[in-house]
Amino acid sequence: MSAHSVPMTQVASPTSLAALACQGRIAEVDLAMQAERTSPLRMARAIAHTLAASSAVDRLAWVVRADGDEALGEKALTSAWPLRFFGSSAHVEKPLIYLLRTDSMAGLRVAFQETNGRGIFLNTAETAPSRWLKGVKPELALWLADYPPCIPYDPATAEEARAIVQASLQALYVEGEEAYYYLNLHDDGSGPERAEPAGVEEAYTGMYLVRTAPAEASGRVRLCGAGKALERVIRAADMLLEDWGVASDIWSCPSYTRLARDGQLTEQWNTVHPLAARRTSRLAACLGEAHTPIIAVTDYEQHVAAQIGAYVAAPFSAIGADSLGTAAGRPGAEWIVMLALKALAADGRVSAGRVGEALRRYGHRLHGRLEWE
Repeated sequence: MSAHSVPMTQVASPTSLAALACQGRIAEVDLAMQAERTSPLRMARAIAHTLAASSAVDRLAWVVRADGDEALGEKALTSAWPLRFFGSSAHVEKPLIYLLRTDSMAGLRVAFQETNGRGIFLNTAETAPSRWLKGVKPELALWLADYPPCIPYDPATAEEARAIVQASLQALYVEGEEAYYYLNLHDDGSGPERAEPAGVEEAYTGMYLVRTAPAEASGRVRLCGAGKALERVIRAADMLLEDWGVASDIWSCPSYTRLARDGQLTEQWNTVHPLAARRTSRLAACLGEAHTPIIAVTDYEQHVAAQIGAYVAAPFSAIGADSLGTAAGRPGAEWIVMLALKALAADGRVSAGRVGEALRRYGHRLHGRLEWE
């Protein structure tokens, strides 16, 4: 079952072959970049450069450069409007990689409207100076969460960005989804170490396991993070273990929205098919029925992470850019630790006194409430 409800169409054989050729080129990019720590932005631009510069793939894929990166040169378009004419005249669709920089819902909608109804959109707004934490206005993330034709992602690492682009090419141009895949890209290459290939390839599904909790601990939580927040989630997990003896399973969740849609569709299907074998959502498959508390972290507004709360069985808390009264800073690792201890105390796993002790220990760091950029 698809994790989202989008139309499907028959894909012409030349289009599928073009997508497979692009995937091959992207695999070469990944191999070339494995020796260095890089960022989602630099991975995306390397992919775009490779596809635009290759004479073999240049005839099979469109690369649109509308993000101010002049390095792509003349082989990249500056708009997708020509696709409406070139694609229809040749009766063969080409895969679309569209780099843009927009901070608004209106700007992204215009880009979507330029296309023939599908494509991979890579937004570099988070790398530009902005009053907004993610480089985009808060309503953009909320609109994306409520806009079924688009599947939004917030990759934490270059490997996640590469895996999502590869899988998106497969979904759109081989399997025939009519949808927009959207990635918000940051340029921080100092995040988590490269994940195991078996794990990161699942980034496209919305979540995958980064690290399993040690067996011996006084308590246990599950921490979820997306984008640059994943680095602070990992730091919070280390603090929980070192300072409080609490172990953490760490999950990277590049798309809370995809997970929530999948949970809703799965729930609906099970309701209207009571006699059929029950389906399992991606969230349930990953998190199971365990009662271990879950903390979901995002640098978007809290609602983005909170979407999955309705589809998990365990005690659940979400924290985002607006959780602490402002949309201008990132929730720090100390706040994630506090939420985890509070959830454990509410469940009777640790004493309430531990939460007070943590407040005293981290008070000087919590005074600013947020980790400022």
